Amino acid sequence: WIPIDNSNICYKAYSALCHELNQDFGVKISLEKRIPVGSGIGGGSANAAATLIGLNLLYNLGLNDKKLESIAVNIGADVPFFIRGGTQIGQETGGKLSPINKKFEAAILLVIPRLSIIFCISVIRIMHVYHKNDSIFR
Repeated sequence: WIPIDNSNICYKAYSALCHELNQDFGVKISLEKRIPVGSGIGGGSANAAATLIGLNLLYNLGLNDKKLESIAVNIGADVPFFIRGGTQIGQETGGKLSPINKKFEAAILLVIPRLSIIFCISVIRIMHVYHKNDSIFR
C-alpha cells in the first residue's frame, strides 16, 4: 500500500523543496514500486531522494549534494544517504554521512519478508507487553 496523500514520502520531498526555495513547481509525481513496500531496505527513502534529485535536474536548480542532503534530512533519516549513494556510514539521524572508499568483497543475501517491517516490529512489541503481563508466556 502506497499513500496517495501528503503523507507520501515523495510528496514530502516535493513539499520540502518547494518550501526551501519558496516556489511551487506544479508537478505531478507518478511512482511505480519495484521492491516490496515496508521491506525495510530504503525504497521509500530512495524515492524521496530521487524526487529531490530529479526536480533539481529538471528545473536546473543548481543545488549541490550538500544542499539536497540538508533538505533530505528533514524528510527521513535515510533520505540523505540516497542523495549520494555508494557505501557510507551514517551517524546521528542521517545528517552526518561519511563515505567509505574501501571495496568490500562479500556475498550478500537479501531476504525480503512477506510481512512489512513495521508490522513485524508491532507484533514484537505486543508480544513483549504480553510476556511481561501474562503468565501464559512464562
